[in-house]
Amino acid sequence: MFLFFAVLFFIAYYYFYYNPSIISNGLIELKYDDLYHYTRKEKGYVVYLLTFDFIPKNIDKIFIEKVKTIVEEFKVCKLEKTIFNNKLKYSDQDINTLIKQLTLNGYIPENNFELIIKTYQSKHLISFILDKKEKQLKICFNHGVFDGIKFVELALFFSNNTRIQKFNFPKNSFLKTLYCLGKLFLNISILSKKGGLIKDTDNGVIYSFIIKKKEIDRIREKYNVSFMGAYQSIILEKISGYSDKLLIGTATAISNPFQFNSVGGIPYYIDLSKKEEILSKKIDTKLKKNSYLLMVTTNELIKKIFKSKKNNIDILFSSIPISKNDIFMGGSIINGFDTYMPNHNSPVYVFSGKVGENVYVSMGVKNKGLISYLKKYEWKEI
Repeated sequence: MFLFFAVLFFIAYYYFYYNPSIISNGLIELKYDDLYHYTRKEKGYVVYLLTFDFIPKNIDKIFIEKVKTIVEEFKVCKLEKTIFNNKLKYSDQDINTLIKQLTLNGYIPENNFELIIKTYQSKHLISFILDKKEKQLKICFNHGVFDGIKFVELALFFSNNTRIQKFNFPKNSFLKTLYCLGKLFLNISILSKKGGLIKDTDNGVIYSFIIKKKEIDRIREKYNVSFMGAYQSIILEKISGYSDKLLIGTATAISNPFQFNSVGGIPYYIDLSKKEEILSKKIDTKLKKNSYLLMVTTNELIKKIFKSKKNNIDILFSSIPISKNDIFMGGSIINGFDTYMPNHNSPVYVFSGKVGENVYVSMGVKNKGLISYLKKYEWKEI
């Protein structure tokens, strides 16, 4: 009888969860991960930086035209705050007034942190800055209304070619979730795994560096592994020797039209000290073995039950294949793609985007010892 009512409750919750967010009187109620990021206030903001080879002619005109196109194409840019801590509304400002507000009336913040503060203090959840001195286009956004995939789609509208690579996202379902939950109970020991890193500073360092696609391809071909297995092995080799026992999370998106953030994760535990095993193959095997956890981590009821396990991840990977070809704005190539995310929860957060033959990596580190250990690579700090 208990099992019957448990399944009945789960079914009812499942269908409630997959209903659209409540919209009444013009207000949009945020839920789940969307609400979590929004209520983090300024800590829920991220800055994405696109760096030009040179400043194109008529850049001011191009910039404003691109922002107008984006605002018209992405309705989410028109969202603004209300007096409620969980509800937003769409702006009724005319397009020209809205553009001025979204570009902070031409103000150029001195640094990325100030840009986050200025954007947070505005009534909107995104801002666009053209910093000609730094040869950069800066976009600051609240993670509550953008996940990484949706944001990259927006950012590419600044390029001459706005086509993004197509993604075939898996869809969650009640039966999938039940099946994956059953597998979790058969492998429950993963919930007790702990790594060796701790977050012992709130003022971490964000590194920026490039990994060549050919380096990843060499590992893929030599060991017959996936792109992700090869890529993560390169990053983990950099850390090996400082901390070898790690709990890794790989962020993965699913198809969910009812939330702004539709991302779960595949966790795995690894011991880097076992040098006799090929690291990329070991990662590949663990990702495949634990792939069922994606459906578990995208179910809000289950996430609430296992809330205490949420921040046990040592290193969180998030990767997006942005474009197969180089990206241009006007006549200038964009040769820098950096992500400034100072308020990530895990000790290490690695975000990367593949463009052409390069994988652009932004790696936030909040472990003091690891920060010192990584100085030998002389990576750029942002």
